Amino acid sequence: MRITEEHLKFISETYDTVLDHETWTSQLGKLARMAGVGAVNILRVDPTNSVLQITQRSYPLNQKAHKEFSKDFASDEAKVLGGIGKFVPHALIAEQDLCRSIDSYENSQAPASVWKADVFGLGNRYFANLGKRDGYNDLVTFYSDQGSRVDPVFIQELVKIFAPHLVRALRLAEPLCQLESSVKSSLNALNRLSVGAVLVSKKGEILFSNDEAERILSLEDGIKRNRQQCLCIQNAGIQSVFLSLLAGCKETIAANGIASGGAIFIERHSGGDAFILEVSPACGQIEDLSRSDGTLLFLTDPACRRGITCNNLEGLYGLTKAEIEISALLAEGYSTEEISEIRKVSIATTRTQIKSIFLKTGTQKRSDLMRLILRVSVPQAL
Repeated sequence: MRITEEHLKFISETYDTVLDHETWTSQLGKLARMAGVGAVNILRVDPTNSVLQITQRSYPLNQKAHKEFSKDFASDEAKVLGGIGKFVPHALIAEQDLCRSIDSYENSQAPASVWKADVFGLGNRYFANLGKRDGYNDLVTFYSDQGSRVDPVFIQELVKIFAPHLVRALRLAEPLCQLESSVKSSLNALNRLSVGAVLVSKKGEILFSNDEAERILSLEDGIKRNRQQCLCIQNAGIQSVFLSLLAGCKETIAANGIASGGAIFIERHSGGDAFILEVSPACGQIEDLSRSDGTLLFLTDPACRRGITCNNLEGLYGLTKAEIEISALLAEGYSTEEISEIRKVSIATTRTQIKSIFLKTGTQKRSDLMRLILRVSVPQAL
């Protein structure tokens, strides 16, 4: 096959995905159209442990279908696709040939293929081994539309041209993907504190949001995610202030200056306590992740008050479970009499246990104990 200007443009755009991996979907969509197929996936499989990961896809992720696939088909699919390592890199393999190459595998078609035909209307599959790395095999999958015919010879020629560049782009993007995973883990940790975390682009598009942020946005009670996947405050005046804060963050990052930002109240249509939204430029590694134009948003819902857990006191000071329970009640401001009533014990017993807590923690009064609890404990949602 003669390499055309269209092919060269595709190769160039493939390397653009390294810095903006969200463009993989559109890039693989172009490959699907060139190949005359319905969809293209890039997958990573661990044949030893039967672990399968869809690295990139040419279509938007369907969360419901993804969960169903992971639950019912992922293990068998990993077994089938793990056989790709037996074949020469970049050689196109039909699904039937791949299944026949696997010892003790009796099906000529993986169950996942039947499921994908029913759910997505996809037909025959063809695979190409992109190579092995750190015990994993990367492969590209071409799905025909159900009932349509494809030209495997033509697809094979495209694979020969594009596969080396797909592999290089994937390798170059790995550090950025690992960084993104690390940042997402950090922001997800804020769920425990009932703090919503949202990373947005310079256009206001949501790049990532943790579970607490998704909970608040799903309420659509003064703030929501619109159809363009942008954060939208439903009060026009507050939305204007929010956009000004975003613009200030962009200018700060561009000038590499002192971090700007700010906080605003977001009134709720339901009449409850207003949400608190803090806007801050994404700095350091997170700035790199968001292509130097990202902004971090922290959403707090006063209705989800945070309490204090005293569980750390057991390991640090040897408190018993009863003493931990009493410490938590003291931290909440309950009196000795109220604690006795709650725990259904005598006041004398409660006083004895409080003295034991003071002795073990080296404190002498409730205010000292409260400061200690705040110092060693992690807030948790109630």
